Amino acid sequence: MALFMLLLAGASAARAERDVIIFADFACTESAAGDPDDCLAVKALQDAQNINILAVVASGGNATRQVSHRLGRMLFPDLRILPGSNPRVRWRTKTHEIVADLAMGAGAGVSVLVLSPAGDFAMTLRQRPGLLDVIKDVVLVAGRAPGDRFEMVPGGRVLRDMNYEKDRRAMQEVLPRLFRHRVATRFVGFRAAMNTTLPEGFMDHRFVPEAQRAWARKTRFWFGARLPPFDVVAAMALTRYVRHLQCHPVKIEAGRDLLVRPARRSYFSFCD
Repeated sequence: MALFMLLLAGASAARAERDVIIFADFACTESAAGDPDDCLAVKALQDAQNINILAVVASGGNATRQVSHRLGRMLFPDLRILPGSNPRVRWRTKTHEIVADLAMGAGAGVSVLVLSPAGDFAMTLRQRPGLLDVIKDVVLVAGRAPGDRFEMVPGGRVLRDMNYEKDRRAMQEVLPRLFRHRVATRFVGFRAAMNTTLPEGFMDHRFVPEAQRAWARKTRFWFGARLPPFDVVAAMALTRYVRHLQCHPVKIEAGRDLLVRPARRSYFSFCD
C-alpha cells in the first residue's frame, strides 16, 4: 500500500502543471507589418503538456492595445484574454488587479512570460508588490550582448530590441525588483532563434498559416534564411525544451540599451 501511494505521488508530481501569466502584443496578420510570433508562442504553450495559462494580457506594442486585444480574443476564445495598455502608459486598470489576484491564487507559484513591452507587467507589480513572493520565474524577450545589432546579411535590416526601446522605464522599474527578490529571470535575445531548432510538434504550423508565411518572407530578407519565430523560442524556456536553449548567467545594464554581460553567478541569465 505504501509503495502504491509513493508511485501515485510520483505520478502526480510528474503531471504537475506550471501556472503561467503571459503579456503579449498580438499582431499576427499576414501583412509585412505584422508579427505572428506572439500568437504562435501562446498557441505553443496552450498545446504544451503541463502548462496552465491563467491569463494573457493583450498589450500594445507591435500593434495598438485595441488591435492586440481583438486579435487575442478572436484567436484564443478558450483563454482569458485581458485588455492591456499601450507602451509608456502609467495608470493601473482592472486588468492589473485581475492578474494580481490570479497570480496570488496560484498555489504553487506562477511563471511570467513577457513577450511585449513591460508596461503592464510593471503596473501589475505596482498593484500588488507582494506578487513578487509568488512569482517563481520570469522570461523576457529582451536584451542583447554589447555590439550585437543583429545585422546578419549585407544590406539587411538592423533589428532593434523593440520591447525594451518602446518602454525603457517599465523595464528599468521591473528589473531591480526581480533582482532584489531573487526571482530567476531569463532574457531571450533575438539571436537565440538563429541558434535553436524548434522541437518537432512544438509549434502548430496550421495555425494562422498566412501570417507564418509572412514571417518566413521577412526572416529570409533579414537574415537570408527562415528562422523560427522569436517569441516561440522564448516560450520554450517555460517547457521541458528549455534544454534546447543556450543560457548563461549575466549582469544587466539597463540604460539606452538593455545590455547583458557575462557573470559567474546571477539570478539573471541570457539565452542566445
